[in-house]
Amino acid sequence: MTVRKRGARWWYDFSMDKIRYRGSLPQARNKRQARDLEYRMRTLVYDRDPYRSTTTLDRFIEEVFWPWALVNYSTPRQSHWSHVSAVKEFFCKTKLSEITPMQIENFKQHRINTATKGGQARKPGTVNRDLGTLSRMLSMARDNGLITKNPSSRVRRLRDQNERARFLTLEEQEKLLAVMVGRYANRVRPIFILAVNTGMRRGEMLNLKWSDVNWERNVIVVRKTKTGFVRSIPINQPVAEVLKTLLREIGSEKVFSISPRTLWSAFQTLTNRAGIKDLRFHDLRHTFATRLSDAGADPFTIADILGHRNLSMTRRYTHVLESNRQRALATLTKYT
Repeated sequence: MTVRKRGARWWYDFSMDKIRYRGSLPQARNKRQARDLEYRMRTLVYDRDPYRSTTTLDRFIEEVFWPWALVNYSTPRQSHWSHVSAVKEFFCKTKLSEITPMQIENFKQHRINTATKGGQARKPGTVNRDLGTLSRMLSMARDNGLITKNPSSRVRRLRDQNERARFLTLEEQEKLLAVMVGRYANRVRPIFILAVNTGMRRGEMLNLKWSDVNWERNVIVVRKTKTGFVRSIPINQPVAEVLKTLLREIGSEKVFSISPRTLWSAFQTLTNRAGIKDLRFHDLRHTFATRLSDAGADPFTIADILGHRNLSMTRRYTHVLESNRQRALATLTKYT
């Protein structure tokens, strides 16, 4: 909300659809009253504007939200579009002003009760991301004066207890490296070594440029991150050897010239050849964090390297190995 005080009087000044609305608020005695009156003024403009009362969610997505998302989302577009398309398909031509908490609850139930394209049960975490995407759309619509409040704030998310605790064992790592021969040795092996030694996300590695490798400071600067915050990751010996080898062989701007889909397919093929079950590429990030924790790194250091903004996210990646837990409890015997 835009209110400011000039002299002894408060004034409002806002725009809707490139139309500017401004004037005085003689009734306001303080900033809180001025904001309340400005909010009422926005509501009055909304109520008498036929465009606002007829704007549908799919039109808002096409004209406002998705153009904004293409600029502001740093992670792969396809993952975001899957959630956007789910929202768009369900609400279709529904007017923004007509979306209610009950409709959003029906959307939540519909998503959790329908199978994926592959015929599998949809996970609560996926549905919660659908709801998060819808909430962001409605918040943006509210902030732009298209609706007066966000109805999704009254809808509870699903309980998600499906946190993966899968990490790569040293034995499995040896098996994987053993099958990374031929074309896989040049295209997948370097990315694999980087993943288990830096904890970088797949998209972060595939977007990595040689200009992001700082040999003077001996760090990799990760610019395109999920959180939008730039971070630096130290280069250890295995990573340094891989990067120097690639630097001699590849002359392109990017460090890795492989698409996300090709990498996914290759990793599936390699895990099958190695006889490794239920391992995803993202589990390599989990492996890195778990090994770092087992080596004695504190949660703050791990969170900083992984790029987490709070320790609650780091906790799910730092399951200390069973032997380490036993050693920790064994130290208590001297007090008994």
